[in-house]
Formats: sequence, C-alpha cells, structure tokens
Amino acid sequence: MTNDGSKVRVIDLQRNEEKESDSEFVEKIITDVADDYFVTEDGSCIPIDEEWDIKPEIGNVARIFYGVGGWSIRGLFINGEECFYRTKQEQLEIESGKSPLSLKYKK
Repeated sequence: MTNDGSKVRVIDLQRNEEKESDSEFVEKIITDVADDYFVTEDGSCIPIDEEWDIKPEIGNVARIFYGVGGWSIRGLFINGEECFYRTKQEQLEIESGKSPLSLKYKK
C-alpha cells in the first residue's frame, strides 16, 4: 500500500462497483417486526442486528442478497438503505473460515 492509501481506495471502488452491479437478490415486503427479527411476506424470519442504523417497519421493502446455497444472507437493504453487504467472495471467505470475520459469524 502507498502512503496516501491509494490501494485501499481502489479496493473500495471495486467493491462499490460490484455492489452496484450485484443483481443476485430478492425483494420482499416486511409483514411483521419484533425486537430482534422481522418477517417477510413469504414467512422468512430475518434477525435484526442492533448495529444497523435502520429500524425495519411493516410495509418496508427488504432487498436480500443470499450467500452460497441460498441459506446465508450476505447483504440486506431496507427501503434502499444498506444494513450490511458482503460480496460473493467475502461471503465465501467467511463461510470457509479464511476471513477474520469468520469468528464473528460462527456462533
């Protein structure tokens, strides 16, 4: 990395471009909200992380990016606001245990 952080900026730009072009998502209407999860129109229950700056409400649209095999969630936007997002590669690294984030998500 250079002293001005240019390598970090390039990686961030590439990640943002991938996020903008990522079309592997579904959109679902939120039909119920509890303290620690919300429910979508198809009955899916999605946990709410207290670190999100967004509070889901009934009627909001949840854009869900599923991970490998469709069981893990690698990204979530509510009404266009990002709760969290991981690229497919980042999710693979977490699921394979090759990422420092793996410890956070293996509970």
